[in-house]
Amino acid sequence: MELVLSRVAGPCYGVRRAVRMIEQHLARHGAGSVVSVGSVVDDPAVMQELTGHGLVMVEGVEQIDSGQVVALPICGGTPDLERLVEERGGVPLATVCPRLVRTKDLAYRLAIDGYPVLVVGGADAPDAMAILDRAEAGWREQIASLSQPYGRVFAGLLVEDGSVVKAEVPEDVAHVAVLLRPTGDFETYGGVVLAALDRFEEVRAYPSICQSVRNRQTEALRVADRCDTVLVVGKTAMNLDGFLHRMKEAGVRVVQLGSLDDVDDLDLSDVRALGVVSGCSTLQSTLVVTVERLRKRLGGTLTTA
Repeated sequence: MELVLSRVAGPCYGVRRAVRMIEQHLARHGAGSVVSVGSVVDDPAVMQELTGHGLVMVEGVEQIDSGQVVALPICGGTPDLERLVEERGGVPLATVCPRLVRTKDLAYRLAIDGYPVLVVGGADAPDAMAILDRAEAGWREQIASLSQPYGRVFAGLLVEDGSVVKAEVPEDVAHVAVLLRPTGDFETYGGVVLAALDRFEEVRAYPSICQSVRNRQTEALRVADRCDTVLVVGKTAMNLDGFLHRMKEAGVRVVQLGSLDDVDDLDLSDVRALGVVSGCSTLQSTLVVTVERLRKRLGGTLTTA
């Protein structure tokens, strides 16, 4: 049995940065000095580690006290979360992924310049929603600055594929900007850009995908080239829907591992070569333990793609 580990695995920079910021604040000011509304990182193992260091999770902003430090989700959370925290007197900790912050700022500037913003991503993607919300804020500010009343404005929308471009964008729109959420899929983005070029007179395209995600996608495909089965460690992965589609086309089986407790229950009886990749929020310790358990169970050699 060959066990092939992706060269890009474990948590991305944004996750490592957020965890480090929270742990440093807790170390300086003590347990309970930082709270979060829900999860900072969409991975139970990460949140278990943070709560073990003293992070307190609350269910809603109404449980935040004035002056309390609040760690925001790295994906931005709900579009108005930061505003609600500030209205309660909370102090947001800058744990949002820097790439997402830059993309949101770009969406705002494009809106100020008069460009409707098409964000490649679905309504189930918090980072896509956060980018579109920032673009809409730019449009509201631009309209408020005008001396004359302004009619209905098309500020932008979420786009999951190129077919939506013609169907949902008003006919009088002549120019747009296209942004990709940091954890998105580059191929889907390319399809939307091509559709936009066919539809509009001017298209400003910004492939704002996180480089860590892009590298992760590329290396996962390298792993799949050598294996008949790929194990995804962690709750989230590099746009798993798109990854699953490509793996199915290539005839590669994909198994997603929800927790370490599931390692021993995996059915790997017909596997000749097993590839291991991870989601962007998967702890390095989780990955190491998973690989070690697989080695003990399967034997064989461990290599990297």
